[in-house]
Amino acid sequence: MAERLGDRFDLQRLLDEGELGKLYEARDVYLGGEVAIRILPPGVSREVWTAFVQDTEAVALVANPVFERWHSYGEHEGRYYVAGPLIRGESLRDRLGRGPLPWPEAVAIVTYIARALHDVHQSGVVHLDLRPEQIALTDSGVKLRGFGLSRLRGLDVVGTIAYVAPERITAEEADARTEADASRDVYALGAILYEAIAGHVPFHGPKALRMQVMFAAGAAEMDMDPIRALAPREIAFAVEKALARLPANRFPSAEALADVLFRAEGPLGESTEATGPPERLTRTLETAYPTQPSVGGMGEVWDTMPMMATPMMHLAVGKALNIEPEPAKHYTVTVYYATDRKPTGESDPMKVFGSARQKAAQPLSYGRCEVSVPYDHRRGRLEHPVLWLMRWDPEKHVYLLSVVERSTEEFFSDLRSVTEKSARKEAFVFIHGYCNRFGDAARRAAQIAYDLRFDGAPILYSWPSRGWKRAYPCDETNAKWTVPHFRAFLQDVSERIGAERIHIIAHSMGNFVLTEVLREAGPALHEVIFTAPDIDADVFQSAYAALQSRAERFTLYASSNDVALRASKWWHGSARAGESGDNLLLLSGLDTIDASKANTDFMGHSYFAQSVLADVFDVFKGEPPQKRYSLRPRSRSDQTYWSFEPA
Repeated sequence: MAERLGDRFDLQRLLDEGELGKLYEARDVYLGGEVAIRILPPGVSREVWTAFVQDTEAVALVANPVFERWHSYGEHEGRYYVAGPLIRGESLRDRLGRGPLPWPEAVAIVTYIARALHDVHQSGVVHLDLRPEQIALTDSGVKLRGFGLSRLRGLDVVGTIAYVAPERITAEEADARTEADASRDVYALGAILYEAIAGHVPFHGPKALRMQVMFAAGAAEMDMDPIRALAPREIAFAVEKALARLPANRFPSAEALADVLFRAEGPLGESTEATGPPERLTRTLETAYPTQPSVGGMGEVWDTMPMMATPMMHLAVGKALNIEPEPAKHYTVTVYYATDRKPTGESDPMKVFGSARQKAAQPLSYGRCEVSVPYDHRRGRLEHPVLWLMRWDPEKHVYLLSVVERSTEEFFSDLRSVTEKSARKEAFVFIHGYCNRFGDAARRAAQIAYDLRFDGAPILYSWPSRGWKRAYPCDETNAKWTVPHFRAFLQDVSERIGAERIHIIAHSMGNFVLTEVLREAGPALHEVIFTAPDIDADVFQSAYAALQSRAERFTLYASSNDVALRASKWWHGSARAGESGDNLLLLSGLDTIDASKANTDFMGHSYFAQSVLADVFDVFKGEPPQKRYSLRPRSRSDQTYWSFEPA
């Protein structure tokens, strides 16, 4: 017969027993159903019990199902107990007992935990006892247990020694919980990630404790070679920074760690066969991030996936939960277009529009494009076939699958429908630069929308660029010709799609078109982003005064490694607005970012759609520069600008 706890719970099975008390599977007599009961060890004081309850109640207020939640508290025969949902599934410790994880799986799990922890840290609560035993891999997602249990361990060394931050070992800080405690959770996450990838904790073997104490005292270094051998450079960087000896050298928050891990998405290994997330995994991720908006216009496979989850994470968590992926050829991204290019009459989607001007009474054509994105796509890349073969494969390349023309009314109705379904009622307009064919511009717009996990309507405005480098003078003339068309289009977008937030991303010569439109008049915009602007720096500076009232914020990305802008400077004989170095534009109200350190192609002109996209993601979220992890403040002549520092 089951042992009765008070008058409500029947204890049915002992699940775990240790210094933190006993954990039982029990039945709730009042409400029915199975629950978990933790009976705390004897000798717990009323003060410690009260602090424990305060911690667990604070965690319960955070709307994130990653956390174990205790919903009932009581005392029976002099011992305190708590009750909550029964979490079924193996612990990460059990999973690691079968061997280390492939690094993508380990990164996915730690990223989920880190983002959830940040929410709790914001409430002033820290875990302080993170370890693989506290992480459960369940059918409904990754779960984190053990909040408040560190209260029961006393105040000497909080947590399990392998995951304890060095400052706790050396007692360099006061025992009271301070803001620095969040960095101790960051350290523990780094240790967990290290162990999950390498198969052992950072310090292991017969001299582990001695080496850990020496590391805490600054007399020994941590061996990062196992991580460097098994994971990409970006992951090794993240692990090493999380495990820094001094708290000030670690990530400033669990969210910052998660951001770097998120941005370090890599290839899916040697196999070229694409795979996609099954329905069960989709539900797992939807449960883990219920408040994240779905990604609009990207096919049904994205409808319930969180904006911040990458395809890498989807597949990796599926493996961790022993979920077999189902075959999928590629993702499909919908981009809405407006163009004043003349149709060619060809059936090949890449050649539907040419480089000639549409001189009809109504120069603009409207429609939508379907673009493939391979499942193993890497953020910032525009995958294409080798030049001497030019055999497009949607499973391997970002490829324009179809172009469907729509009437003016149908087009704006489509945009309104997509915008209204988005969480923030938003859309972005991408206007490309010189040397762009329509097909390549559509591919780039789709890649940007996909990599940004954009929730609203992605719109391409394509003007008749000739698409080859020697046609620069012709492109410059056509950029001037398209200005009134873009002005009318932007006004229509503002008035007809019901968007509360309209963002503009202009690249290269497209910045000239945008500047000319906004300097005279224009709708109210949210984020305006000038990337590698190929426009006379003096002209831009004089026009900017008239622009400032047109948007909530203006951001300019410049680089000293932009070969295309160097050529433009030589051609025009004057500095360009996208230059860095001595010609970097510093204007009041303009967030200027020196992206010279960004990884890019050999021309250095497309960095905005590659490594800098991670920062654009934060721009769209409304984060100010000082809160964006990739930026560092710099000053010149008492003016502040920002340097992009890739992880």
